[in-house]
Amino acid sequence: MTKRSLPNEKPQINFLVPNPDGVDILVNWRSLPVGASVFLPAINTDRLHKQLDKIAELLGYTFVKREVIDGGKWGIRVWRTL
Repeated sequence: MTKRSLPNEKPQINFLVPNPDGVDILVNWRSLPVGASVFLPAINTDRLHKQLDKIAELLGYTFVKREVIDGGKWGIRVWRTL
């Protein structure tokens, strides 16, 4: 997991980037409202679960996570619940 700022964003806005398979997945977690979900494609779902737990801890969020097949791709769907 890395922290990254988008080129056109204010420097203080960091994105916590999960990368369970070595490919960064850019999600603006701070703009994800309570009740919304996002699908994160991944083969190494064990590593992604751990990265998502760390992101939730750092942001003070609560996630519900489910391993799913979405659009023919394996990964984790994450709902922000708090």
